[in-house]
Amino acid sequence: MLNFLAIFIVDYQQPLVISSSINKYHFLLLFILTTQIYSCKKSTTNNSNQQTNPDVYVTISDPPAYLKNNNIVYLNGDEAQLSDIYVSGNDVYVSGSVRSSVVNWIAEYWKNGKPVLLSDSSSHSDAATSIFVSGNDVYVAGVEGNNLTSTSVAAYWKNGKLVLLSDSSSEYGFAISIFVSGNDVYVAGLVNNLAVYWKNGNRVILSDSSSPDAAARSVFVSGNDVYVAGSVNNSAVYWKNGNLIALSNNNGDAYSIFVSGNDVYVAGSEYNGTYQVAKYWKNGISVSLSDGSQDAFASSIYVFDNDVYVAGGTNIGTPTQYWKNGNPVMLLTGLGATLSIFVRR
Repeated sequence: MLNFLAIFIVDYQQPLVISSSINKYHFLLLFILTTQIYSCKKSTTNNSNQQTNPDVYVTISDPPAYLKNNNIVYLNGDEAQLSDIYVSGNDVYVSGSVRSSVVNWIAEYWKNGKPVLLSDSSSHSDAATSIFVSGNDVYVAGVEGNNLTSTSVAAYWKNGKLVLLSDSSSEYGFAISIFVSGNDVYVAGLVNNLAVYWKNGNRVILSDSSSPDAAARSVFVSGNDVYVAGSVNNSAVYWKNGNLIALSNNNGDAYSIFVSGNDVYVAGSEYNGTYQVAKYWKNGISVSLSDGSQDAFASSIYVFDNDVYVAGGTNIGTPTQYWKNGNPVMLLTGLGATLSIFVRR
């Protein structure tokens, strides 16, 4: 999630297109990742003493569906765009958006395959970009886009109740990733092309006007530390407590971040001079996942029992797969790329 390199823009007058630019009068749908998205913002609990294989859940781009250990569950036919997945107990939650008309989209999530609407279709193109479950509460980050006023507002829903994060009258905003730690709600995104995150609705600006082309695409909280992955001036970066750490020297992006112990993992892509290479970074050291012969992306990352799982694929002729410790794991044929990944036992 750009998410095919993970930014999907719905033009108010045109069908869904893929673009790497952000325009005030377009509505942004981010799907990558991370978890991440995908905002890879999942629980860090591992059960290393157990020897059974974990369950691997992935969302796929086409058709709208998710896979559990290669068993497919379809969602809403062909008119949905999925973004993120979260598993809590026996329940599987998937966030996304469903087309309601030529120009309108509805933000929603699915719980065990059943849709839960978050917005209406009267004049909006809304998106649910990231989902997190804490206890009995369901948090969904997204965007409220109004076709009539050409505005986009960063927002999240808690149990279906809308919380606005940006001001539609003076700025355009997008919420891309959500993470809940205790009683605190963290949301990463962008406002007027500046990378930001919000803690309980209070905005923290990560980039400045000297680097106007920036976005925060994934947030993860570990202890008292806040990690945010994204991009500045077309380069992959992450921030730890607001301090910038560069990852790529060439054109690239970071879509998902996961912290395990003292290790920081970031999934994304980097330009090799001809194509975007799917890769992840562990503590700043890159691991290439694709061979660089065509454009590829890594949209979501999850670490479980010291194994590194990454969702993603290629733009053309995408095999449905994810990577485990750098090795491709092939899934059902005839499906699209994997977008988001969640691992649990």
